[in-house]
Amino acid sequence: MKDSAAVDVRHPADARYLAGTKVLHISGTSLTVNEAYRSLIYDAIGQVKQDGGIVTFDPNLRPELAEDRSWRSWYDPVLQHTDILLPSGEELEWLTGCDRADEAAARLHEQGIGTVVRKMGEKGSMVYLDGAASVSAPGFRVDCVDPTGAGDIFNAGVVYGYLHGWSWETTLRFANAAAALSTTARGPMEGIRDIRSIQAFAGL
Repeated sequence: MKDSAAVDVRHPADARYLAGTKVLHISGTSLTVNEAYRSLIYDAIGQVKQDGGIVTFDPNLRPELAEDRSWRSWYDPVLQHTDILLPSGEELEWLTGCDRADEAAARLHEQGIGTVVRKMGEKGSMVYLDGAASVSAPGFRVDCVDPTGAGDIFNAGVVYGYLHGWSWETTLRFANAAAALSTTARGPMEGIRDIRSIQAFAGL
């Protein structure tokens, strides 16, 4: 990946390409690629926010990255503009230094992040609105073959629910179901299902 064409970024984000973007989703791993890639992301965030869109951010911190505190300087410009944060429990602690999820969510709210969606794997998920636990949804039992990509599928489910104006109860249930189903086949995309199949599985 380090030497691939995908990371050879030379130009700023094209405002025409981003025009009308309602949600810009950022994964923390993309911030680790190189400085040009980070600059592109920061520029894209500014354009989307200026046009009235929102930013969703999955920290996607890796243990080897967390050991190097330089990651914080890469993450802060994104966190300052994040509308919906999608961390795991460990990432909540890494980002705030708080070992309790409720305290971490309150700390993030103080920093300007109004919505935190905590991913809890097979236990489901919970959303904290304005720093307080508001809605939770249980996970689904499946025959897990490969969990690769389940977090990304969950993120997509949350964005889909947001774009369709769903309640948080429905959004979390849908995202949990989509993520669970994605683990039933080997590979990061092989377990993905269509919308109707996910809704049927989730009982929506």
